[in-house]
Amino acid sequence: MREMFMVEKEKIVAKDGEEEKIECNMEMVVKEKVEVDKGKGPVKADLPIFVPQWKVRTSDTTKSSDVCHDMLKNMATPAEKKALSNLSDEDVAYRIITQAARLFTSLPDSIKRWAASAKIDDEMRKVEVYAGQLSDFNNLLAKEWAAFGIERAKYRQERVADEAVTEELRQEVKQLKEDKKWLIGSCICRFVTYLLHSKEFNLHLAGIYFKAMAHGHHTGLIV
Repeated sequence: MREMFMVEKEKIVAKDGEEEKIECNMEMVVKEKVEVDKGKGPVKADLPIFVPQWKVRTSDTTKSSDVCHDMLKNMATPAEKKALSNLSDEDVAYRIITQAARLFTSLPDSIKRWAASAKIDDEMRKVEVYAGQLSDFNNLLAKEWAAFGIERAKYRQERVADEAVTEELRQEVKQLKEDKKWLIGSCICRFVTYLLHSKEFNLHLAGIYFKAMAHGHHTGLIV
C-alpha cells in the first residue's frame, strides 16, 4: 500500500510484522509498506518514489528563469544530495567540469543528429502529406471508376437498343426494296396491261381519238 505525505527525516518503524521505511529531507515521497519475515529481515524492499517538491506547473515553460531555477534547485533526489554531500569541493568541481566537458563535446554531434532527425521528420511529414493526397486521389479515382462503370452499363444498354432499332430499320429497308422491285417489275406492267384492256379506258381513248380527228379535219391539218 502506498500514500504520499511530507516528512522531515528518515525513520524506521517495525509493527505487526510490517516495516515502514520513509526517505525524507522535506520531500514529497511515497510511503511503501514492506513485508517482514521475522528473523530473516525484509522479503521485499521497494524504494520510495521520489516526487520533486517544486512549484512548476504543467503550463510553465523553460522560458522563465524562475521556472528553470526552481527545477534545477529541486531536481536532485535525496540519495543524490547525500552522495554529493560526501564529496569534497575538489571532487564536486572535477565532477562538474567532467560532465560539462562531456556535454559540450557531445553537443555538435547531438545537434547534427537532431538536424538529421528533423530532416527525416520533415521528409516523413511530406510522405504523410503525399500519402494523404494519394489516398484522396485513389478515393476520387474509385468514385470516377464507379461512375464510369455506370455510364458504360448505360452505354451498353443504349447500344443494344440502337442495334435493335438498326436491325428493325434494316428489315424495313429490305422490305421497301422488295416492294419497289415488285412495283417496278410487276405492278406497273399489270397496271398498263389492265388499263389497255379496260373497256372504259378504251372508250374514252377512242372518244379522244375521234375528237382529235375531227379537229384535224376542221383545221385542215388532216385532208
